[in-house]
Amino acid sequence: GSSFATQPSLPQSTRYGQWAPELGQFDTFPGTVREIHLGEMTLPAGILANGREVRDTLLTQRYLLQASAVVKGSTEHEAPIFSIFDDQQQEILVLAQAGNTIHFRTRTRAADLELRSPSVRLEGFPTEPGTPVEITVLRDGPSLSLSIDNSQGQGRWTSRTTVGSGWAMLLPWEYAAGPEAALGSLLWLGGMLIPAGYWAGRCGAGRAMPFLLLATIAAGLILVSRMFGMAVSPWSEWVGSVAGAAIGWFTGRAT
Repeated sequence: GSSFATQPSLPQSTRYGQWAPELGQFDTFPGTVREIHLGEMTLPAGILANGREVRDTLLTQRYLLQASAVVKGSTEHEAPIFSIFDDQQQEILVLAQAGNTIHFRTRTRAADLELRSPSVRLEGFPTEPGTPVEITVLRDGPSLSLSIDNSQGQGRWTSRTTVGSGWAMLLPWEYAAGPEAALGSLLWLGGMLIPAGYWAGRCGAGRAMPFLLLATIAAGLILVSRMFGMAVSPWSEWVGSVAGAAIGWFTGRAT
């Protein structure tokens, strides 16, 4: 379910490019936007005449989004530097400043289910007025890299969508994933596997059941990842999954 919901879902509708828009659900970006490029395409403010090409590009496994702006201060909440909405007021893409961080997300199937589309965060965005900044977003399969280049240096971080990423879609508040998201994935998978381990321990199937449980975990973390084009699960997701199943197993056996 997590793998399915994190796949892109971009409706075939009229799209509007927005430079530092004034939208009720966001703060307004206090700086000046210079240029926005998606691959070789320039994305203007207003109706995107090449909207179909933009959609096809965002659905590919690899694309490059570049934004050039001049900073004029900080923000309290998300303030889009560039966004794309359609004529049904559906959010398609958001690249935003949030204080001294950058947030990026595109619409996924989670939005079709009335859940949150996963968002990624990079810290180190300058807030000193007059600072020119270049922002690069590189999508390469399940990996999403954000980079910030300005006179104070360069920052970069890469996020990978895995089968353990589903918890972020259920949060009732705004959240953009950073390096700490690995802990959330560990707890998410471990928590889901405690009941499975518990009933496996209670069923009295003998010594074969722990190996069957481990085989099921491996199938979820390896086969499902391959089927849906997700990134290979890191060691933290393996630890969380096995630990959750083990806690459930020993609890079931003890009772």
